[in-house]
Amino acid sequence: MKDFIQRILEYKEKNKLTNEECANKLGITLEQMLEIIEGKTSLDEKQQSEVLSKVDKLRATKILDLFFKFGATIMALVALLLSINDNIKPNTLIILLSIGLLFSSIQHLPKIDKD
Repeated sequence: MKDFIQRILEYKEKNKLTNEECANKLGITLEQMLEIIEGKTSLDEKQQSEVLSKVDKLRATKILDLFFKFGATIMALVALLLSINDNIKPNTLIILLSIGLLFSSIQHLPKIDKD
């Protein structure tokens, strides 16, 4: 139980969430969130497991967003450097910039919750 409480509190602190925001994201009530902050919880093991799986899903989403931001930045940088060196064909430049734009656009797609 201590590990569960610690992970939830770390998640809340790392993402700078209010108690209400954290409870909403994790699918628990505000009262349950306040219990966790006090170092206790009325959630059974199954509920704790479900909450922790939501924490893991939210973390994976952030990692994917970071990956797409990085990909967009790299494509733009490569296109810029090759253009400066006058070492790129227009079609190649368009392809690189299109890939970068695709990466950038994917981040802004709405998130679909499958629960």
